[in-house]
Amino acid sequence: SLRTESVTLRQIVREVCAEEAVSDLAVLRAQMHDKNEEIGQLHNENDDLAASISGLDAKIEDLSEQLSRLQALNRSLQAQNFNLSTTLSHKDVTFDKLKKYLHKGPPSRCQSSSPLASIPEVSTNAAHKFGFLNRSSQSISRRRSIRPWKRRLAVLDNNNLSIFKVETVESLIPINSIIDIQSDSKRSYGKHVIVVQTDDNKEHFLQANSEEDMKEWIHMLESLNCSD
Repeated sequence: SLRTESVTLRQIVREVCAEEAVSDLAVLRAQMHDKNEEIGQLHNENDDLAASISGLDAKIEDLSEQLSRLQALNRSLQAQNFNLSTTLSHKDVTFDKLKKYLHKGPPSRCQSSSPLASIPEVSTNAAHKFGFLNRSSQSISRRRSIRPWKRRLAVLDNNNLSIFKVETVESLIPINSIIDIQSDSKRSYGKHVIVVQTDDNKEHFLQANSEEDMKEWIHMLESLNCSD
């Protein structure tokens, strides 16, 4: 009888323990399922974060390229500004200096050794037009390549087209010596080029800053040449 009860008790204990183990296992499986879902969600969030980081890297690379281009442009602009400042400091003639010249005449050329000593005085009449032009020339008879372009100030009055190097007269073209004025329509020598032929068998090439500026120079030269 006691053995039977002992066996029965053991069976009951085993059954209870088995039920508790099954219950605990079910709870553990449920917890594991929840954890797996959390891990999957974290993986998804990690993938989204990686995609965002990749997008940011692409934007950073694009911004770096834009910054490099802007820095290169800035260096180019600084170089151009320096060159412009240098050019203006050496070659620019202010309105005050020009007015002073037109009222008082050109600088003295008393030295007989100067190659400009034999050039007639530039007229002090009011200028009809003045401005910077690129200048070159050649002899018609030789028809060789034109000389290198030089940036010069041109002043046109009633009698002469005066070409200045800073404040010194470099060349003087009397209006009454001009026998032909035309634009270089074929652009043989570049854009906006005026070809002035004089009676000393020379061609003077004047390159204006724009098409409109070229036409204005031609108009003024033709007007003065016809009225001479």
